[in-house]
Amino acid sequence: MDGRADRRRALDNLPRRASTPTDAGRFAPPSLDIYSEARQSFTAFPYTKVVWTNFQPSRGIQVHFASHTVFIVGHDLGKVYESIRDWKLREIGPEDAAAGPRTPGVEGVYIRQVSKSEPGFAWPSEASLEADQAD
Repeated sequence: MDGRADRRRALDNLPRRASTPTDAGRFAPPSLDIYSEARQSFTAFPYTKVVWTNFQPSRGIQVHFASHTVFIVGHDLGKVYESIRDWKLREIGPEDAAAGPRTPGVEGVYIRQVSKSEPGFAWPSEASLEADQAD
């Protein structure tokens, strides 16, 4: 006898798990649903893809995701910024929108695809943001 019957495989030392369905207990990262009044549609971005967030009280909020930048314009946006920063805000839309969520203080929400030629914290004019939404 060469003793091989007494040897254990490396995998035999690992703890065994009970088999569970694939969807049970799966973590779903929170996302921000953005309502575009111009397009009358929602776009959801996962908070895990946020690269940076910028708040300028005189201009608004920029939320820069991996592929898009969301511009939020309005007044009294401090609480909105804190909710986004803390990943608590689940949906956002203009407060005077005919449909969708109405977020107090938000006058417009614009989504723009990230461009390599555009500087990071530059604020485009509101007219150019509205023109982007019309496309």
